[in-house]
Amino acid sequence: MWHVGAAHSRVDSPTNPAIRAFDITTATRIEGLDVFAPDANAPSGSSIGLIADHAAALTVASSKITAGNAAKGADGADGPQLVNAPTVNGSAGWDQRNCTAGGGCNHDGLRPTFWALPPRGQHGENVCVGAPGFVGEPGGFGGSGGLYEIDLVGTQSLPELYQGRTTYMFENGEHARTSAAGTDGLDGTSAPSTFAISRAGFVSASGIAGKNGTPGFGGRGGDGYGSNTSDPRVGDVWTGWTGAGGGAGGCPGLAGTAGQGGGASIAAVLVDSALTFDGAELVAGKGGTGGLGSFGSAPTAGGAPGANSNSAIPTRSGQPGGRGGAAGISGNGASGPSLGIAYTGTKPVISASTKVTQGAAAPAIDARSRTTLGVSKTIPATPAGIAKDILAL
Repeated sequence: MWHVGAAHSRVDSPTNPAIRAFDITTATRIEGLDVFAPDANAPSGSSIGLIADHAAALTVASSKITAGNAAKGADGADGPQLVNAPTVNGSAGWDQRNCTAGGGCNHDGLRPTFWALPPRGQHGENVCVGAPGFVGEPGGFGGSGGLYEIDLVGTQSLPELYQGRTTYMFENGEHARTSAAGTDGLDGTSAPSTFAISRAGFVSASGIAGKNGTPGFGGRGGDGYGSNTSDPRVGDVWTGWTGAGGGAGGCPGLAGTAGQGGGASIAAVLVDSALTFDGAELVAGKGGTGGLGSFGSAPTAGGAPGANSNSAIPTRSGQPGGRGGAAGISGNGASGPSLGIAYTGTKPVISASTKVTQGAAAPAIDARSRTTLGVSKTIPATPAGIAKDILAL
């Protein structure tokens, strides 16, 4: 919009940059013109008064070029929060029981005097809820406690019924478990404070995102334990104690997005344009603060093991699943600069009567820390933006 001022014509530009000057090789003069670029209103947006590219024949005389304030970079967002499935916990094993005395045993359905082995503690399973593709390792099954018949002299007999004091998980050992935590994701980094300009203007520098953690490992199942009844009556059939099931591994933390770079406030961007400023005034606004990085979503704890009702046999207890791996941090965006003049190539000609003024530097971003399930993560501090009257790039 144009209107007549007290001494100069004034231009309040609706867009950034307010003026573009490209490939000016014939003497050209801007005089008596006050130009104001608007504040940036989009995340990471810049406010720039003049962009000149290969425009050495241009002279800006008795004019004022003012940049508005730059915009803050968008903050990063945490990844989806995963939740353990309802089946994550292991189940309890059976206590020893007298089948022939109505102990609640199941018949094996084959022969009238035979009973089925008691069920082992079931393992926990964890298909994480909240995003597809993340599954904690299942826990181990509990061991079998065996089946025993008391013979005429009060000893355990009938080897075909005797299943032994088994086992560590399955007899074939395929369910050995460690309860180990998942692997923590690699950390991303915050953006460097260096930057570049071109005929397109200023490009903000964003942080680098971290990586997801991995699911946790399952807990081992408890041992089975043979019957040791103190009431051995001839003809009774007893089951042993079965081991408790192990808990499944927990869900990982998922990395979030990085913070985006803050915009720049620059009165004049000069790309290989050694133009002349004669009695001019160049004023920058405030640089845009970089966006905050993110910690990612929190991992979950592994599933609990099944209960062991007999503390005298501690090996009956299952083990909990390991926690999921923590997400790697995603870094902060860099804070944008506030510059009166930023140039590449030969320095412009600046008369003694020309005034160049930097604006306010974007503030530094403080370090932030978070601890989840014993894992501490820190997003390091990011320095304040640059503020200079004139900067050569």
